[in-house]
Amino acid sequence: MRLRWYALIVLGLVGLVPLGVFGWMASSRAERTAIAEVRIGTQRVADSVARRVLAHIEAERLELHTIGAAILLSGRPEYTQNAFEIQFPYLHDLTVYGADGVPILHQEAPPADEDLRMVAKRALAGHPASAPVQRASATSGGPFAHTIALGEPLIVAGEQAGAVTARLDLVEIWQPISSAKVGKKGFVRLLDPKGTLLAHGDPEERREKLAPDANLGIVHRARSGQTISNSQGEEEFAAVSEVGDRGWMVVVEQPVAEALGSVHAMRRELIYLMLGGLGLAGVVAWFAGRKAVRAIESVESHTRVLASGNLEAIFKPASGIAEIDNLGGRINDMAASLDRLNNEAKSKERMNTFGRVAAGLAHDLRIPLEHVRDACEGLAANKDNEAFWEDFEFCRTTELPKLRAFIEDLHRLSIQDAGKLAPRTIDATHLLEDVMHQLRGTPKFNNISFAVESKAGEMVADERLLQRAIFNLGKNAAEACAGNGRPEKEVVFESEEKADGVEIRVRDTGYGMTPEVLERIMTGDFHSTKRTNGIGLGFGVARHVAQVHGGRLEATSKVGAGTTFTLLVPRRDDEATEEDSQQAR
Repeated sequence: MRLRWYALIVLGLVGLVPLGVFGWMASSRAERTAIAEVRIGTQRVADSVARRVLAHIEAERLELHTIGAAILLSGRPEYTQNAFEIQFPYLHDLTVYGADGVPILHQEAPPADEDLRMVAKRALAGHPASAPVQRASATSGGPFAHTIALGEPLIVAGEQAGAVTARLDLVEIWQPISSAKVGKKGFVRLLDPKGTLLAHGDPEERREKLAPDANLGIVHRARSGQTISNSQGEEEFAAVSEVGDRGWMVVVEQPVAEALGSVHAMRRELIYLMLGGLGLAGVVAWFAGRKAVRAIESVESHTRVLASGNLEAIFKPASGIAEIDNLGGRINDMAASLDRLNNEAKSKERMNTFGRVAAGLAHDLRIPLEHVRDACEGLAANKDNEAFWEDFEFCRTTELPKLRAFIEDLHRLSIQDAGKLAPRTIDATHLLEDVMHQLRGTPKFNNISFAVESKAGEMVADERLLQRAIFNLGKNAAEACAGNGRPEKEVVFESEEKADGVEIRVRDTGYGMTPEVLERIMTGDFHSTKRTNGIGLGFGVARHVAQVHGGRLEATSKVGAGTTFTLLVPRRDDEATEEDSQQAR
């Protein structure tokens, strides 16, 4: 009995910890989600109200323009203006100017204040204008009505015929502000750039309690993602939106307690659910889970054996639970299939590698062999022709040594031992120029420009292998340029001294390669760098030459711009051969 109770306590603790962690994570995530939703919602409301306020102001401007044009074109301007002032009581100090800048009525009376004079001047210059908000006073429609001076140029028949100015009572601006609600207690307030409260939708607020500095503090905290406190001391979420380019700000607020009420309720319900689930899990685990857990653990242990690479291991079902025993059998079948597929994949990879190497050999040996064959056939058919003897002599002295050198290079690369190299001191500039002359003498590259830009001096490397690598890269670059369809066909060989060795670059203006193709070439085995067709050993040999020298081969490419291959040969000044030292002496 004591052991049973001990096991029950252990199972209870094991169940309590994950449930507690899950509950904490779930409630925290729900809170974060709720906060995000509230912020998104309040921001949407703020943006919507800002658009409504802006639309209201623009409508008032258009209305002012219409009124001014009607007065200007009226045969009885004084009568028409009086009629409009009666119809639109929220327009004060309405003044219409002619094209000469003089009011058409009350010419002897100057504008009522500096704001009206400023907007009149800008409107007569052809620019719509507005002045900062003037705080409420006894003459501006009551203690809750701010005003703003507006000026509009009057355009008649495509030409400016004058201007109209007025002071707009902002009483009507309260309607879109007070009608916007967020939740049950959220509301909206409208501020000018100085923090003056223009309107709000909270019946509990009083204007005298909302000083401009306090309003600007609310805006700053809202923009930085912090919560704010209203005049009742309640913590609130807030969002801010600008009203066009006026600098006015719409602030939407919602109490935190209301926004997160559902999260708090969920946490309480989750606690009750955790306690009930813990008790039920303990009972079920104690009476029915032990055997199944042991069986599952044995399956898991076997999968770890398979994951280690031992696909020949056999799972022996012995749990007595049919589903788990069947699962063990299926795992055995899966392991056998994976073992068979693994062996087949290895066999195919060996064949593919052999095929790529064979294709590469055919690619690089084809041209020299064709030259030798043509020379032999021509000589056999024209034994007395001196030109054919010269061609044969060229193949004997040039192409056949080239084939022999290539076979020796492959042999060296197959050894994959830098100690087997034949390093000597060579001049980087001369090496690049030799490669350039070889490529320039190829007939199919007659329309391609080759250049050498060398800043490196002497270096120590296996001259023949390194020349072979650079030649392969240059040949691939030239082939890429040959069919790029653009007038720029250039291959540039560059060298530069670096702190860790000599950097040799082969840059072309060919097709370029996509990142996917470039990655495949850089990670593949004996892939061609040619951007048209064919597979050769060119890039594979170059990469192996870099590796046996202890260096590396890198590439950058852009489709339509070209490719640059960079081969780094590390410094090894102490490895110059004795023969090279003697030649230097």
